[in-house]
Amino acid sequence: MKSKLFLIATILILAGCQAKYVKDLIPKAIPVRVKARAVQDMVGTRLVWQPPTFTFIGPTSSQTSNTPNPFLQYRLNVSFTGPTNKTLVVPGYYAGSDKWEVVFTPNEEGVWSSVVSFRQGTNISVSLDPNAGTPIAGNGDVNMFNVFARDPNASGFFGKGKLYNGPYIFTSTNPSELSGNIGSDDVLKTTNSPYVITSDVTVMGDARLTADPGVVVAFKEGVSIKAVGNGAIVFSNSTVLRPATVDESNISGTVVSFFPDFYYRTLGDGKAWIKGGTDSPECFLAVNFSPHGGVYGALSYLSGHHVNSIYVLLMNVGGDGNNVWPWISSTDIWHYDVTKLKTWQSIFAYANSHEILLHLILNEGELANKEVLGKTGLTVQRKLYYREMVARFGYLNAVQWNLSEEYDHHCGGCKLDVNDVRSWADYIDALDPYDHSITIHNWGTEEQALIEPGVVDGWSPFWGEERWGTVSYQYRWERGINPSYNTKVITLRNYADTAGHKLPIGLDEADSFEPFEASVCTKPSWNWSCGYTAARRELIWPIYLGGGNLETYLGGQPNQIGSPTDPYDFSVWETVWDQMWYARKFIESFPFWTMTPNNSLLTNATGYVLTNHDVYAIYLPNGGNGSINLSGTVKNFTLRWYNPRTGQYQGASKVIQGNGIRSLGNTPDSNDWVGELR
Repeated sequence: MKSKLFLIATILILAGCQAKYVKDLIPKAIPVRVKARAVQDMVGTRLVWQPPTFTFIGPTSSQTSNTPNPFLQYRLNVSFTGPTNKTLVVPGYYAGSDKWEVVFTPNEEGVWSSVVSFRQGTNISVSLDPNAGTPIAGNGDVNMFNVFARDPNASGFFGKGKLYNGPYIFTSTNPSELSGNIGSDDVLKTTNSPYVITSDVTVMGDARLTADPGVVVAFKEGVSIKAVGNGAIVFSNSTVLRPATVDESNISGTVVSFFPDFYYRTLGDGKAWIKGGTDSPECFLAVNFSPHGGVYGALSYLSGHHVNSIYVLLMNVGGDGNNVWPWISSTDIWHYDVTKLKTWQSIFAYANSHEILLHLILNEGELANKEVLGKTGLTVQRKLYYREMVARFGYLNAVQWNLSEEYDHHCGGCKLDVNDVRSWADYIDALDPYDHSITIHNWGTEEQALIEPGVVDGWSPFWGEERWGTVSYQYRWERGINPSYNTKVITLRNYADTAGHKLPIGLDEADSFEPFEASVCTKPSWNWSCGYTAARRELIWPIYLGGGNLETYLGGQPNQIGSPTDPYDFSVWETVWDQMWYARKFIESFPFWTMTPNNSLLTNATGYVLTNHDVYAIYLPNGGNGSINLSGTVKNFTLRWYNPRTGQYQGASKVIQGNGIRSLGNTPDSNDWVGELR
């Protein structure tokens, strides 16, 4: 019997999640009237950055059917149009029996409308042509519903919002929002003529102003903003984060720096974000986390120690672990396991609710894995795989799509063609309505290319291409031969800058963080082994003060890859997590998105400097008595010493006068220390 499509429910946050794990995500239910053909009143919850699941009744099928295959021969898309007339085309997916689902994350408060596209045809699910195939019942249904304001107290990214590739551009059609007093939780915003403020504003707390086409101004508490008309902004003690195009003659005040692109990502609540995550275990979805009471306990542990990113292989058939796949079996790539994928949705939502980014890896480095979906070209099976992953997980606010681990591995036939991976990235970009960051992970580096014939730097073909939202760079520091991690991050930033498209630089699989004390990294085998002190001195602080992001590669377990028989225990590396957090916490106390590395300012000591010439972060891995060049900066600074081993300030502060080369004095002892100048 031919079923008539109709909307039957709005499921709170994520269907299938266990209540004990998502209860903190579920906001108060709000009655919503949905006007659609043959649809009754319903109760649902729709808040900015919180995803309702729309369940439809459609053709009855099963996850094993070939007559027709529900994953390939039907296509459900829903176009959602928000209050500023921006439309998101959200792909749906088959959920079992006669159920079809679309998970939608609204990014604007106000009235939304939706239009259903439900069609059938040969391989239609992977077609990007909106008119492909033939319509079935429910196609063209139109609905309207309200979305309410963001709940800043919601858990994790459901409260903080989507993680954007660059500064998030707040918009509003109500210029009156710029009048009166602005509180610390408010955001000044307008889509009136660029840079126009309609009335005087006093900033009562830290706030930001965004005016299309993309100038972002951060204001310190107590700053008065004057409305002067003619497209002008008058401000002081402020920092322009990112202007897309701006006429500087229309802006008066102290502008610290302009960034046409961005080296960091920004959350939907306007705050810049730094990654401090883990690349291990690779087979996250198959690992036995019994020491933590299971996978949810493992995520809670990581979140409790401020780890904010995890590396998750979605398919490793033919790879190191050969124990993760989204299908009903490792060999049937045309039929997806809807129960397993619902469980993955639950795990991923829990991670996002605990402020953990999902770094989703779509292929592994081994040749057998790359051949599963067709190593060359954009095959039907690969397009289906991408569609299913985007439809089921793209709604999450913090997702990063990584096309492949070690795409250019120098094994026999392992390297992927750069034009193929470009086409894969573009296909995902066309599918993903939320424009999540897309990247690819390299194996070869320019340093390897100098000593190994046939190797090229895997990222060299991609600089300047807008399709990439971040860099996922694997690097091994050959002490005494290769540049340090700090130098490498700065070099990669310069490559991006020179190519005209700045990107966040992620050092992923950075050496091996070991669960023991060691003052220097050693190389017992193919990989460097870095104990606590060595990791802190040679990787964590140098990467962060170079303006980079970090995901650790963990050593010291029976199986770094991870398996169902390996009782993986993250607490083994607790000192690593804490030290990584102490570094991030320190950097995040600065306006780090405005700061650039400038180690040449430091003399008489080995170390690293990140600054915007208004504030300085100075890391001295061996302590000592260094000097800092403050020439051209006419102000008095307060120097404090920060202990990177404890995350606490230590000792008395002192005043240092600017406009010259000034001694920092002795560090509290001969250990590594961080100097703060404000």
